Amino acid sequence: MKFKQWQARGDLKIPYKAEKARIQKEIWEQLKLRVDYPNPTGGTSNDGNTARRAFQNFKTFARILNVREDIVRDFRTVLITLSSQFPINPGRFKVHCISLFNKLMDEYSWYLLPSSIHKILIHGAEIISASPLPVGMLAEDCAESRNKCYKFDRTYRARKTSRLDTLTDMFHRSLGTSDPLISSISLRRRAIVRKRKTLPAEVIDLLDETECGLTPVRHDEYNMTDLPDAVEENMMLEIECDL
Repeated sequence: MKFKQWQARGDLKIPYKAEKARIQKEIWEQLKLRVDYPNPTGGTSNDGNTARRAFQNFKTFARILNVREDIVRDFRTVLITLSSQFPINPGRFKVHCISLFNKLMDEYSWYLLPSSIHKILIHGAEIISASPLPVGMLAEDCAESRNKCYKFDRTYRARKTSRLDTLTDMFHRSLGTSDPLISSISLRRRAIVRKRKTLPAEVIDLLDETECGLTPVRHDEYNMTDLPDAVEENMMLEIECDL
């Protein structure tokens, strides 16, 4: 930024808008991402997928924002670690977060730290220590991933004779598909069609399982290109309602 103030007021609004337009243009040209544009249905284009793709190319992202590359990389490490669903070592996580906090204070002390960033960097290790489960398991990802199941069940597995019949069939179907025994029957086949991405080395260093020689993987996307047609047809319904 050409000016170092928390808010752009008065004469600073013009250079602020020009800088924002430049950033939006370069992010679109280099990363093909629409950042901070209003959506027709409400809200903005800033969502989890946009952030995930931006942090995947953190070097380009940092260069466009004119922000130190190591700061963007450290933020990426924190976000992946928290969402990895593996136990995190509170001590190493705290050291990493304090180091990142000090970098922010050295470079951008003029900008007030958002409360969410403060909670993660300063109190994240305490929350991890007090949590009975890895914090990634307590996220809302599981609830959100069921939305596509509800849409699929309502369209293909529920009666349309009345609203009560529709909701009843959806509820019964959800009880069955959420049962641990039933959902684990095709777990191995569902894992085959997923593209596996290994966690970055700096993330593994913050996990407790590194001493056991565990190499965690993330299951992000389905990869159907290498499957025979018959197998693909048999798996389509499972993928549409994957748990």
